[in-house]
Amino acid sequence: MKFGKLYFALAILYLVPIWSVAHLPTSDGPSHVYNSWILRELIAGNSGPISRYFEIDWRPHPNWIGHAVLALLMTIGPPVIAEKILFSAIVLLFFASMWWYSGKSVYAFLAFPFAYHQFLQTGFYNFSVSISLYFLIVAMWWKRRESPNAKTIALIAVLLIICYFSHPMSTLLAMGSIGLLWLVTLRGRNARHLLAFVPVIPLLAWFAWQRRPEAVLNAAAFGKRFAALVRIDPLFTFDFRQFQLGYAIFGLLVALLLFTLIRERRRRDVDAFLVITLVLVVIYFFAPDDFAGGMAVSQRTSLFIYLLPLPWFTLALSKPVRVGLIALLSVVAVGNLVYLTSHYRAVDRYLTQFLRSLQPITPETTLLPLLFTREMPDMFIGAYSHLVDYAAIEKHLVDFDNYEAATGYFPIRFKSGIPPIPIYSIEARTAALTIAPFAPRAQYIFTWQLPQYSPIERDIETHYRRVYAVSGARVYRSLSMAPPMAASPMILLPIAGTTTDKQGWRVDQFARNSGPRAAHLVLSACVSSCEVDLPPGDQISLASTEDQLPFIYVYLTSGDIKQVSFSTTVSFGREPLTTIPTVREGDFRRRKVRIANVPFGGMRLNLRTWFLGEGTNLFFIRIVSRDGRILGKKLAGIDPSAFFTEGNLSRLFPEISPREFVDVEIDTQSDDLRVWAFISATDYDLHRIKLYLPE
Repeated sequence: MKFGKLYFALAILYLVPIWSVAHLPTSDGPSHVYNSWILRELIAGNSGPISRYFEIDWRPHPNWIGHAVLALLMTIGPPVIAEKILFSAIVLLFFASMWWYSGKSVYAFLAFPFAYHQFLQTGFYNFSVSISLYFLIVAMWWKRRESPNAKTIALIAVLLIICYFSHPMSTLLAMGSIGLLWLVTLRGRNARHLLAFVPVIPLLAWFAWQRRPEAVLNAAAFGKRFAALVRIDPLFTFDFRQFQLGYAIFGLLVALLLFTLIRERRRRDVDAFLVITLVLVVIYFFAPDDFAGGMAVSQRTSLFIYLLPLPWFTLALSKPVRVGLIALLSVVAVGNLVYLTSHYRAVDRYLTQFLRSLQPITPETTLLPLLFTREMPDMFIGAYSHLVDYAAIEKHLVDFDNYEAATGYFPIRFKSGIPPIPIYSIEARTAALTIAPFAPRAQYIFTWQLPQYSPIERDIETHYRRVYAVSGARVYRSLSMAPPMAASPMILLPIAGTTTDKQGWRVDQFARNSGPRAAHLVLSACVSSCEVDLPPGDQISLASTEDQLPFIYVYLTSGDIKQVSFSTTVSFGREPLTTIPTVREGDFRRRKVRIANVPFGGMRLNLRTWFLGEGTNLFFIRIVSRDGRILGKKLAGIDPSAFFTEGNLSRLFPEISPREFVDVEIDTQSDDLRVWAFISATDYDLHRIKLYLPE
């Protein structure tokens, strides 16, 4: 038992990945947190858009455990922290259950590679809780099998009910396993054990009646399922290297099975666990893909198969073999921990960047997220799937892609009277979705990796106006829900204000309303709120923390455009160096723009270019001498933010003499595109800056 302290220490260390990142990289996790937050808000009686769209379904559905625990944890901490506490508890409960289930043997160390299994990483929190409860229930019953007293029956009955409110599949497996163990080891004696099933049977029957179970027959061939079993697919969450770990663990399990068969030739009571394992293997190969609303039934079953034989493995190990096995499994556990921590940190920057792009959405509004890819680099799990729900919690948004509210077996549902929302089309047929029905309901659309020049892009822009775009993200605002947006003036602030000095450089930016009535501004980038009311005579500072979006589009939805002014000043230290012009929509030039008489040497030239309209995503940069000769020409691309920048123009055209004075021409070669650009010439040593504006 000396290795118990090592097991406990490793279990605690396995919490490191969880607490080393800002957000957990799961697929459905944010959705569960969002709906748990809705649950808490509705119980607290908080009003707002949430209460108009959602209500609590108090019926005894499975999936209550995770949501109830998260809602309770949110009373003591932020939702993101509540999720991390729940995730940590799931991991620790898994280790505790395997410790008891294995009989506190060395085989408990086999649990470490399975702790962050595919279903937990997908965000199936309730099912993950139920896995641990299954092994805990079976372990408790096995320990008390000769004592079918009221205490034993009550304990198992309570655990089965808790397991039901986590997931019905694990509950049925636990009941079936106990029944099989009872038949094999007790041979029908102590039938009072079966009384523990009585309280949970009505719940399972009610759920089955509600779901009207229908099975989707397995499409996978025997060979494919066998291959998945051998490589241990539940370990596969980040990349294919995890298959190498899977093959190694499977090989070790087979070796332990053969070793046990050779060493233990007499019949033992624990042989019943091998029988359960074989039964689960048969179920795995013949189980349907989906059943009663549950997906990946065979894959879920496989996770139990690898861990079920642990009590059956022989304990007749010599000390060197036992120590060697503990050492081997500990090394594997530590290596897996390092791998997980590294990958958690690697993908966290993608999650942060994605969430930052939701900043312009106004709080307490309705949102339709359209994701054209849900996968991110370096991860098999589609961690982008419901990531918007973290922002939805922060901004109190109604997420129209709330699949839980539409399924009928979660604690939150759409209110009766709410027109049906086509969740399947939103998630699985995104490119074919019809946008018009959402225009009067969804105030914002958020798109991720929207295909340019696609039919759905045109459909969106018929009913919505784009207010933000950076990298693969776009934010659109409904024209029908905010009619002023359709005709509201658009203003470009070419350089956004900064919140802090950057190596001594600072940009101070202000909006002032000198008119007699309030002005309402919608901003494409901001620090706090991207939609503000500016009272008469007031002034507010503007800034952006988004490095990829170093400018701000302003939409004036109410107020007099002539009475709202903007100022942008670039300073070094306390010394103002230059002011940046405010660009009106009418300042954009059709097809091309020319910046004249730019000195090509001496200072660093930064070209910034913006585009409006539709057309090709390519344009030409031409460098023209003062006598009309073309000195250089480059083809460049317009990114989804309709912005292009080149921080060192002379580096882009090294063939041009630094003594030249040139004209810089931006040509889109399309009359459907309008363009505006300017060049800043900066001497970073002498702290000087000069602007060159279009003719």
